Amino acid sequence: MLIGDAAHNCPPTLAQGAAQALEDAMVLAESLTANDDTAVALDAFMQRRLPRAKVVVEASVQVARWMLARDHTADIPGTMGRTLTMLCQPA
Repeated sequence: MLIGDAAHNCPPTLAQGAAQALEDAMVLAESLTANDDTAVALDAFMQRRLPRAKVVVEASVQVARWMLARDHTADIPGTMGRTLTMLCQPA
């Protein structure tokens, strides 16, 4: 089982690496303690974590691309704001 940056490594543009790893650990622990069947627990973990981690990775990569391209028309603050707003919702 991989969690944290080992599972969803992304550029540090949103500074979410450690936070995502902690969420992974919390959700994995909750899933394992709520399910006697390990396969069911891991499936529940993936169902909860994949959409959220995907948003963070995609936003981080997009911001990094804009920064590398020096795209002055990019909506970096908006992208970061929308992503962080989503992250304020429970994992």
